[in-house]
Amino acid sequence: GIFKSIDNGDQWTDISSNLAISQVVGLGLSQTNANFIVSGHQDNGTVLKTGSTWTNINGGDGGECFTDYTDNTVIYVQYVEGKYSRSDNGGTVMTPITTGLPTGIDFYSPFKIDPNTNTTIYSGGTPTLYKSTNQGDNWTALATSAGTGSILDFVVCPSNSAIIYTVQENAISKSVNSGVSFSNI
Repeated sequence: GIFKSIDNGDQWTDISSNLAISQVVGLGLSQTNANFIVSGHQDNGTVLKTGSTWTNINGGDGGECFTDYTDNTVIYVQYVEGKYSRSDNGGTVMTPITTGLPTGIDFYSPFKIDPNTNTTIYSGGTPTLYKSTNQGDNWTALATSAGTGSILDFVVCPSNSAIIYTVQENAISKSVNSGVSFSNI
């Protein structure tokens, strides 16, 4: 916030009322509704905009977030270190989706939905890419990418989900078999 002193710092008055300030970490847009936005904010949780109303749907450090591109009532949010959750009712109830994920995922890690199969999601933030084919209810490890350190980002090919690229500190890797193996490119 913003504080003001008129006596050389002996007393301070908070003048930050009605300020709407957040550090946006992740932003997810609906594929069908321009007024439906989910946004993760550092230290200020995750908020959902429907129409002109913003609602807090998850607390703590909001991170990457997105909606199912076939159904706006399915919303995915990220808290820190791979603590992902999913709502199946438009953000009213959040259910943790972490079964099968390792501990030690990066504070904020890449977390995405498959562009071709809406029930498949992925998580980076470790040396291995993780995949769930049931909306995060269970996760499995794919092959380890060729670089060192955590996967900092990745992309699943929109025309063919078998093709996946990962980015690490010293390598870009490619899989042509849905993550069964990766090669350093």
